[in-house]
Amino acid sequence: MLMLLAIQAATIATPRGTVPTPPPIVPVYAVPTISEPLDRTAPPRLSEVDVVIRAPAGILWQGMLRVADRGESNWSQTRSEPPRQPCAVRSSYWNGDREMLSLTLSPGARDTPDGMIVQVRWARRGDDTCDGLRTVELRQTVALPARQTAVVTGDGGLRVELRRR
Repeated sequence: MLMLLAIQAATIATPRGTVPTPPPIVPVYAVPTISEPLDRTAPPRLSEVDVVIRAPAGILWQGMLRVADRGESNWSQTRSEPPRQPCAVRSSYWNGDREMLSLTLSPGARDTPDGMIVQVRWARRGDDTCDGLRTVELRQTVALPARQTAVVTGDGGLRVELRRR
């Protein structure tokens, strides 16, 4: 009812045949950021990065990935097998031991050539469950100049150590 009265009042306040004055247009000036154009004919700048991924129980993976200033590098492994002992809980899903670890290294922004985006996903069977998973995932940008080390930590004791050669 109140809404109907408001509409009626607005209709009465505007004489027929007139158009309400539109609000003023305020120009907004934005200066675009200017960066070096990407030279796609130049060979990509390659780096070798030593990686150690740790959990409280020990090293999950250790190795080297080549990373370019264009594109990303990926590594992953997955293991699925029947459970060590039968589970009392019956599920419509296959219940077994599953583990998964994945790593992606991507270049950071073009204006920060030493920047690197680190993404890690670690999934494993929970200690107290028969058919569940515990997952930790992290994504973080780090500065990683040549011959330097960066460390990224996640939940569950996950630790990623990176060293650019």
